[in-house]
Order: sequence, then C-alpha cells, then structure tokens
Amino acid sequence: MAVGLGTLYGHALCLAYGWKWKLLGQSKEDACINVVSSDRQYSHMPLAFMYRILSEENINIDGSNDNTVLLLFNMIGEIKNKKSEREFYPLN
Repeated sequence: MAVGLGTLYGHALCLAYGWKWKLLGQSKEDACINVVSSDRQYSHMPLAFMYRILSEENINIDGSNDNTVLLLFNMIGEIKNKKSEREFYPLN
C-alpha cells in the first residue's frame, strides 16, 4: 500500500510543482527513489514517507500518528522562492 500511495503522492508533486523522479544515494546499493525540485534544491522520498505514516512510525510528541501529507504538499508549494543550503535538501 505504501508503494502505491507513495507513487501517487510523488506523481502529484511532479504534476503540481514540476518535480522529477530521481535515484539519490551515495552508491547504487543505497540509492532511494525520490522526487526532486526542478532546480535540484529539494528532495522528498514519498514511498518511505507513506510507509512511515501507514506503519505508525511517524509519531508526534503526544503519541499520535502524524499524518502530514497535505501539510507537506502545501509547504512544498511555498518553498519555491527559498533557497536551500545544499543540493537535494530532504523534505521528510
């Protein structure tokens, strides 16, 4: 379920904000699929993000599951004018 929902979420980021799918990692063995901004400033791992939410590993201080999908989606729309300090800064 996380793969399907993460793929749909990543595709929505691509359609809405012009992001692209890209493998990122130090080597081929540790590479993960990400969506990255067109200016290569930011990255996001939507499959891992969805897995953390579905497996209840995305926990708030109060112990509740933190479902921040819509919040993160809207936040990404706001960061277009902000520059990150490094390439592919993770938004997870």
